[in-house]
Amino acid sequence: MSEPVKTDGQDTTKPVVEPKQTALGTPTPKEAEGEQKAETTPVVTEQPKVDEGAKPEPEGTEPPKAATPPEKYELKLPESSPFVDEDLVLFADEAKTLGLSQDQAQKMVTERAQSVIRVADQYLTELKADKEIGGAQLDANLALARKGRDTLFPEGTAGRALIIGWFERTGLGNHPELVRAFARLGKMTAEDSGMQKGRVGESDGNTGQPTTNEERAKRLYGKKQ
Repeated sequence: MSEPVKTDGQDTTKPVVEPKQTALGTPTPKEAEGEQKAETTPVVTEQPKVDEGAKPEPEGTEPPKAATPPEKYELKLPESSPFVDEDLVLFADEAKTLGLSQDQAQKMVTERAQSVIRVADQYLTELKADKEIGGAQLDANLALARKGRDTLFPEGTAGRALIIGWFERTGLGNHPELVRAFARLGKMTAEDSGMQKGRVGESDGNTGQPTTNEERAKRLYGKKQ
């Protein structure tokens, strides 16, 4: 459990607008023609009946009160949360924009965390069952995937914290396809490193192929006079 973080910032995040049509959602010519015909066909609907016996709301009944946002939110991360304390600042900004109460804002944080955990667990289940990188080879492939990740994002670089945080906050760090891609990169890196270590200043006795730049130059251009 982490300590509460107090903040009262504003949310500047713009909502994502979904397109009205996608590649698979575009109607076929027949469907489009049918929709046009349907639009020209008058539709007769019955007027709703008024319930004369319905009783009006008694006088003096107050409507439910709207949530009152606090001056400062005191939010806490649930156990095993993929988020960090800095994320609570963003959650507080969003809660303030939505006009949420303290309890509603805390519920939002908890549900978001639980949602990411469910996604990560689902991907992990798929990863373990993957025929290529899962099963008995899972641990070895995870080690290769981390090696590939560290090759692209070495320790101390600005992008490392960003990419690792993204993996954690989305649950995509367990996605089989991402693990597969990074494992392949890690394997290539390991093989390249092994070749360099085993061939420094030596020729390949099995194949007779040149293994250094100097030896390759001699094969191509001959010895200097």
